Amino acid sequence: MGYEKGKKINRLQRLLPTGLVVTAAWLNEHHYSSALLRKYVVNGWLEQPARGIYRRPAGELLWQHVVISLQTLLETPVFVGGRTALEQQGLSHYVSQTSPREVHLYFAVQPPGWLNNVTLDVDLVLHRTRRLFKNTQMNSSATWNSERQAFLETNVTMSDDVSLQRWGQWDWPLVMSKPERAVLELLDEVPENESFHQADM
Repeated sequence: MGYEKGKKINRLQRLLPTGLVVTAAWLNEHHYSSALLRKYVVNGWLEQPARGIYRRPAGELLWQHVVISLQTLLETPVFVGGRTALEQQGLSHYVSQTSPREVHLYFAVQPPGWLNNVTLDVDLVLHRTRRLFKNTQMNSSATWNSERQAFLETNVTMSDDVSLQRWGQWDWPLVMSKPERAVLELLDEVPENESFHQADM
């Protein structure tokens, strides 16, 4: 019995990269019951940043962890766009100095509800891609290989206006709008959600 428990914990450590988040449904699909998840949380093997999501304990939860989790493990068609994509690519003259900062995410599907309950040091601003771009093709850019403990790039077709950037010490894949698209996304938010000053780059 103890051997089987240890085996499941070891398997979880291989399946779930440190710092990334997954849903209870994802864990259930990988044969981790709700009762077992509660036990793992109590024993400190998992933490629950918001209802319905879990991660292995590791430093501060950053927005990049959340987005990479959505794009890869949870296979959600989402990418970083607008002002955030410009900032991440070093192309914003007027980087906001106020805190909390905003991170603009563009979804091809309805964003998961748990995103509204995750505590981060930034505000997530959620958009739907079809308002501006109806045919954005965005699939998972990489898959987690539990044996190699690394993300492997997949041969997926992405729109020409999004690109794969590398983030963090492990060079995890992060998909975001290319600058030309990001500028259009930023301009689409003027004047309701972005200022003319912000857009005048």
